[in-house]
Amino acid sequence: MSLSPTLKRLLTGSIVLVVGVFFASALRRNWDNLGGLDLSIGVLNAASYALFVAAIIVSGVLWNTTFRSVSKLSSSPVSGTLAHFEAWLLKYIPGQIGALLSKLSWGSRQGASKTTTALAFAYENLFLTLASTVPVAPIILLGSDLKHRSLLFAAYMLGLLLVYLLMRSKAADLFITFASKVTKSDLGPESLLSPSKVLSLSATFTSSRILNGAAFVLLAEAVADVSSGDYVFLASAYVMAGIIGIWAIFVPSGLGVREGVLVALTAPLLGLEVAISLSLIVRLYTTLTDVAVAALYGLGRMKGLRK
Repeated sequence: MSLSPTLKRLLTGSIVLVVGVFFASALRRNWDNLGGLDLSIGVLNAASYALFVAAIIVSGVLWNTTFRSVSKLSSSPVSGTLAHFEAWLLKYIPGQIGALLSKLSWGSRQGASKTTTALAFAYENLFLTLASTVPVAPIILLGSDLKHRSLLFAAYMLGLLLVYLLMRSKAADLFITFASKVTKSDLGPESLLSPSKVLSLSATFTSSRILNGAAFVLLAEAVADVSSGDYVFLASAYVMAGIIGIWAIFVPSGLGVREGVLVALTAPLLGLEVAISLSLIVRLYTTLTDVAVAALYGLGRMKGLRK
């Protein structure tokens, strides 16, 4: 059933209003918590902000790549990225339901069924989770002295590969169960991407994680005394905190969850006061990053690039 133009505008306006309320509330809490902190802007701060924005753009391209791999349709990278922007802004609605519905609507306009688009959404979350945990977990466990424990890291990665090869059928069953719940359909093994495709796409998702980690490190350098030897650990701590915040689906945009995890991971290295201050500042930066995403999304719609 198609909606009338008036009803579409009303629905769009309602969604914008709801997201705006959540966004304003998040920004107000951030600003209230930042009283007394140095928020001066320098080269490192500006570069950090640019990388945060770039990470979301790359995530949009990765969403489109995932959708094309699952649906076998030739969706436009620009259209797919704008669809991701819309879904990204809807993260302020708890539960990821806003993001899923947004992508389902976009997928239908590309000619994909709801089941196919929901499956792509499930894969996107899988790839993001793998990219945010598999290479990051040993770095956090080993601490900032990773360069002296490179053999342990290599053994860990090799061990994971062996476990995957030995248990990939079980892993496939687990993902089918998860994807069936997301798509609300009975899926079979024939619906899945090949193991090599899963590994290759998971690897590409590390690109956005690297950009996010680098952005956090630059921000840490701008506000704290950080050793270059701690860069990898700090980036990994931010990526791990981020994915935990994403999976805290009943909290709008992971508010409070990501900060708590980030403080817990970085306080032993930076000190509790600095870790708390840095977690609040990075939340402000990422919230303001959404302003840039909203502007890019609006520009894309004005130019008719969202299809």
